[in-house]
Amino acid sequence: WLGLARTRLARLPARSLGGGMAGAEDGADGTAADVQRELHVQFFLRFLQLVPAPYASLDTNRLMIVYMACSALDTLGALDAIPDRQEIVDWVYNNQVLTGPLNGDGAGGFVGGGFLGPMKSAEEATRYHCAHVSMTYCALLVLSILGDDFSRVDRDAVMRGIRAIQQDDGSFQAVSLGTESDMRFVFSAVATCFMLQDWRGIDVDKTVAFILRSRSFDGGFGILPDQEAHAGAIYCASAALGMLGHLDKVMGDCLVDFLVARQVGGFNGRINKAPDTCYTFWVGGSMQVLGVHDQIDVESARNFILTCQSAIGGFSKVPGKIPEVYPDVLHAHYSVLGLSLMREPGFQPIVAALGMTRRSFLAAPFAQQPGGAKVSTGAPFELPE
Repeated sequence: WLGLARTRLARLPARSLGGGMAGAEDGADGTAADVQRELHVQFFLRFLQLVPAPYASLDTNRLMIVYMACSALDTLGALDAIPDRQEIVDWVYNNQVLTGPLNGDGAGGFVGGGFLGPMKSAEEATRYHCAHVSMTYCALLVLSILGDDFSRVDRDAVMRGIRAIQQDDGSFQAVSLGTESDMRFVFSAVATCFMLQDWRGIDVDKTVAFILRSRSFDGGFGILPDQEAHAGAIYCASAALGMLGHLDKVMGDCLVDFLVARQVGGFNGRINKAPDTCYTFWVGGSMQVLGVHDQIDVESARNFILTCQSAIGGFSKVPGKIPEVYPDVLHAHYSVLGLSLMREPGFQPIVAALGMTRRSFLAAPFAQQPGGAKVSTGAPFELPE
């Protein structure tokens, strides 16, 4: 993979190297270049077949890579290009933690890959076979996108696992063995409960209180109380509040103004930072959750993303020279979802609160129940326009 990237990029003219495959004004008439859909489809398919060597350090998060590939392909309208969907579904279930005497009752959920070896029985599970809440979120998303009915999900074990990682201040750890606790894992826990339509694992009042305490003076949210406002934390906070049915507690001009101010051509994540493709989703997705994504300057945001479009498919974090110009699965995925938020022709519309297409959301088990998906208060979840 890396050799292919170096070879193909080395053959491009200097202008292309400095601005990805397609600059913001590559057309003869000065208009923005086209999105190279087929190249992106092949880029994400490769991640379902052979993960490049530089990703070895992410072996514990392989489920996240699978989610990003499947989600992007779905958004690109290319889900049918995945030849072995049932094989992926079975692999996801192989990463479901079996709780036994060594890992304890609070270890339920999913791990990010098979790095600890197979779990053939609960008795063989070691104390280190312990679910990660963000990998559980990714697992349920992959199963939803690929059309699974959740029939093999151990719902009770997942709820016990989530209950075990909520802290006294309302935040959540990643695993029951003990890790840092912050807004990322709050979102993952809330999204998991939402997709299972089961709120037994969460103290909702404590969770909402933690989120509101993490609001900063400028209207944004930090990853923890008293931390700098950050677009990723804002997305996690606003999406979680939306699924909990408490979004009304943060609606107002101050938060919207903070998000709108993040657009500087592309979007940045914090005040006085350079734009980065992934924030097209973190900021744009937050704006969709709040119902104000019509305030995105689509032309300038799209042009920035296209300066990061790669000759081998995918998108890089920023435009520039090697190695910055190399695409990666995270920035490529969130660039695709960002383009969907801007209604790119041929792209499937998304439900930003979960990070999945509207098509997959409506076909998922949580939306198929009587009355559709509901927030923690029992009210219907409102799909974005």
